[in-house]
Amino acid sequence: MRNQWIGSTTNSSNPIFPHFPLLNFLPHHMAAWVFIATLTSPGCQPMAPLPSGKATNVEATTTADAVSTSTASNPSSTAPDVGLTDQSAPASEMKPSPTTPANDQSPSLGASATSPAPAASSTTPAEPTTPPAVPDLVGDDATSKQEPVPEEALLNETNCDEKPAPPVNVKAPQLTALFDGKTLKNWKSTEFGGEGEVSVADGKLMLGVGSPLTGVTWHGPKLPTSNYEIQIEAMRVDGSDFFCGLTFPVKEDPCSLIIGGWGGGLVGLSSIDGMDASENQTGTHRSFENNKWYAIKLRVTDDNIVVWIDGEQVIEQPLKDVKLSIRIEVAPSKPLGICSFTSTAAIRKLELKELDKPQPATTP
Repeated sequence: MRNQWIGSTTNSSNPIFPHFPLLNFLPHHMAAWVFIATLTSPGCQPMAPLPSGKATNVEATTTADAVSTSTASNPSSTAPDVGLTDQSAPASEMKPSPTTPANDQSPSLGASATSPAPAASSTTPAEPTTPPAVPDLVGDDATSKQEPVPEEALLNETNCDEKPAPPVNVKAPQLTALFDGKTLKNWKSTEFGGEGEVSVADGKLMLGVGSPLTGVTWHGPKLPTSNYEIQIEAMRVDGSDFFCGLTFPVKEDPCSLIIGGWGGGLVGLSSIDGMDASENQTGTHRSFENNKWYAIKLRVTDDNIVVWIDGEQVIEQPLKDVKLSIRIEVAPSKPLGICSFTSTAAIRKLELKELDKPQPATTP
């Protein structure tokens, strides 16, 4: 059987190994067993192709020894890829050290020591890298800068279909001067009987001593009867009683503000439910000096009557469920008039302001 597989003769014309002519120079018994041992040996493994394609066995052995020596002296360096794998090394040692540069030049089989080594093969997957930014929409440029949206466009989006209301030109209430400081225009001396002299001098309206009353009454254009303010500066020049008795309309009813009455210090409204200022809840006492100006402000609304003297609130009278009236002596002062009682008085800066809407009582 053996002779049939390896050949039946040793004649040179009929070779022993027709399929392996290189083995014909060996004795046929030895060549056959060497060939069989080579094919069946478990320790023989194929080697990776040589990089140059011309390296000899001696060069391969020399280079492999150099690689082993380099690896032993520098364990952290990456071993060259020569087609062999160390099965005994753990997986953690097979992973390249993170401190080893990527361009580590280790000698490889068939290449010089100065030539760059190919990338080391490893079973550990490469660390994932951050993917490039992808635009959310087709056609968007991820690197382009978004243009700022105009403020007007944002307002349009916010308001939707609502259009802003056009600005309303609200004019502040204007003061109307009721006394020009030069004449008695729109004013007449009140006929009380026993009144003193009325004159205009140095920008002041002068009311002489009467017996007992002296004053003036408005005869000009019709004035408001609610929601208005009157500002007046008054001074007692001589005497000891009220120097400002201001009669004014409150809707359909008249009322009087008394400043300095009953011996020179009474302040109040006359009359509330038939009671004079000295008797009702509005009456208070203050000290007033002669030849000193006092700023008086009266406000009339649908709800109340408020009075300030030199910026200090002195009266706040609600109008609900009360009956307003005046003393019979000052009836000739309606609808608007000013008078003094047994005293010489001076009046200046007499102004009126209409109010657009009711004002709070605490606002001066």
